Amino acid sequence: MRRIALLVGAIFLWLGEPFFVTASALCQVKQANLLVAPAQNNPLAAQTGTAPDSLQHPGLSGESLPDTPGGRFLALLGRKRITTPGERELAYDSSLAYRDPLNWAVTVYKSRHQLIVYYKGRMFRTYHAVFGRYPDPGPKLYEGDLRTPEGLYAIVGKYPHRRWRRFLKLNYPNAVDRQHHAQAISEGMVPLWHGRPAPIGGAVGIHGTDAPWLNRANINWTAGCISVDNDSILELDQILPVGALVLIKP
Repeated sequence: MRRIALLVGAIFLWLGEPFFVTASALCQVKQANLLVAPAQNNPLAAQTGTAPDSLQHPGLSGESLPDTPGGRFLALLGRKRITTPGERELAYDSSLAYRDPLNWAVTVYKSRHQLIVYYKGRMFRTYHAVFGRYPDPGPKLYEGDLRTPEGLYAIVGKYPHRRWRRFLKLNYPNAVDRQHHAQAISEGMVPLWHGRPAPIGGAVGIHGTDAPWLNRANINWTAGCISVDNDSILELDQILPVGALVLIKP
């Protein structure tokens, strides 16, 4: 119970606002090491026991991939050597733990154009990203506002996409998003569509790009989704299982 309280408290601090999760999401949060602290300071991550002790505080030595399930999975991703703490954690995993969504988590920083993937609390890889066209920070309030949501989400589906290669759908809107939408309506911040407030929207996710030059130039061009390079979305589609947590920050 103490661990659950610490993790829920960490979410309140990170989001800076009331946050409500379902029982299943709370179970995910309990086991998502990323949301508490970096692995070297995280007692939950230290209990995984999947890598030798000498690798718990690694330098980036670029060692070769071992012949383990995790090492073979990295090879399928095109890796030839270990270059990050998360890759090392996965490489020395002797099980198929990489299929478990609770071992993966993502933190997105809109202002930094970064999407960072963690495996068992250790940084796996950083990807470049662009976001919704609305220029000011803040959560998504309604359909058509061109904002990328902010808060804690989960990947709920993965689909091929003719325009964007792959689409990793997030569970937007969640309870907090619905609260923001209702408050925005009460404050007159939501425009009227045919005499009624604009709906909250949906179909928000992580996808590739059909305008790679805009991505390279850090130009936010989407209607609210997270866009990464096409090579990146193909890899993210391979490594992130349905159910993985995604925390989107300003």
